[in-house]
Amino acid sequence: MQSAHLSHPRPAPQRHQQPAPPLPPSRFCTGTGAGGFRGDCERWPGGGVSDYMKRVTEEIVPLVQQRYGASEDPAKVAFGGGSFGGVCALYAAMHYPHIFGK
Repeated sequence: MQSAHLSHPRPAPQRHQQPAPPLPPSRFCTGTGAGGFRGDCERWPGGGVSDYMKRVTEEIVPLVQQRYGASEDPAKVAFGGGSFGGVCALYAAMHYPHIFGK
């Protein structure tokens, strides 16, 4: 069987002629408010990690263990992620070694 070949190459993607205007500096300000952080940081995803992990460990982990037969042995349970998941993984390692192991 012969492989099919495109008779016409795809056109190159269009590039913007001018760079986008810079964002106002106020969108990137940090270090303000009590404790050197913005006052609204508790509403940011990382600001709620303790409540999130409490729900994960008290509701989701037992559900997954019961429903799907996941191991209860901390040496066989891991938690990982990127961005907020990475913050949670670090928090889990520090606060829940009895659930997630080392």
